[in-house]
Amino acid sequence: MFKMVKTINRLEWPVKVQVPADGGKTDTHEFTAVFKLLPQAEYDKLLRTAEDDAAMLGELVQGWHGLTDEAGEELEYSLDVIKELCQYPFIRTAIFRAYGEAASGVASKN
Repeated sequence: MFKMVKTINRLEWPVKVQVPADGGKTDTHEFTAVFKLLPQAEYDKLLRTAEDDAAMLGELVQGWHGLTDEAGEELEYSLDVIKELCQYPFIRTAIFRAYGEAASGVASKN
């Protein structure tokens, strides 16, 4: 039996980032995002009203685990870091893809 749950406010979900590498290849790196899942109407409104992708992700991403800087130091959650991540299309795309998987209940692929 399926029990309809109207609100899942917070969900941890893997974000798999395909980092471009030489020779047309990619290296896969992963961190865990803490997403705020929105009902579709709220998501649609955010899509229309958010100033840019960073503003949208600032609403959807509530935190993370396993995201480090180049020196391997854990990055603390902040809107400034989200803005920096959005400067790289392969990172921005990975976060939006992970949110879509989480929001639709599609299992993350290995």
